[in-house]
Amino acid sequence: MVINTEGSFIDNGITINGAGSAKAQKNLATDRWWYISSPMSNATASAFPGLSSSFETGTRLFYWDEVTTHNYVNVTVGTDALPQLRGYSVKSFPLKSPGLPVNFIGSLNTGTVGSADNLTRTGTGSFAGYNLVGNPYPSAIDWGSENDTTLGLTKMNLEPTIW
Repeated sequence: MVINTEGSFIDNGITINGAGSAKAQKNLATDRWWYISSPMSNATASAFPGLSSSFETGTRLFYWDEVTTHNYVNVTVGTDALPQLRGYSVKSFPLKSPGLPVNFIGSLNTGTVGSADNLTRTGTGSFAGYNLVGNPYPSAIDWGSENDTTLGLTKMNLEPTIW
């Protein structure tokens, strides 16, 4: 199964039978930074082609480490796992058209993802408790709804703002 850039997959409790993996494809415009997370339970950083640690070169992929470094960590190894709910900041250099092709391959996240204690909230300094949390599903979420409980969303200890 392939889910393209603007597509969403809502399983509504069904089970998908058969062998193989799903693929969620995104094409990110290269003229800006994107916040993104993996819709797969076992995806790796190889979803982002051309990972780089050099300033304004290749694909720059970062996540916020609230526990150890209290800073953004540059992901440069394609075999690194992309944990569920972890948000990433990504931009491709040089700017080019039509954009950065991102291909998440693996098992689609479904059902409940995360737990009441999977965010650390233990950092120190001005960003204590800051976590970049991403949408872990292969579909859009109406995060801004004032009545999220009717949608089945529970936002425990998270700010009501999304960027």
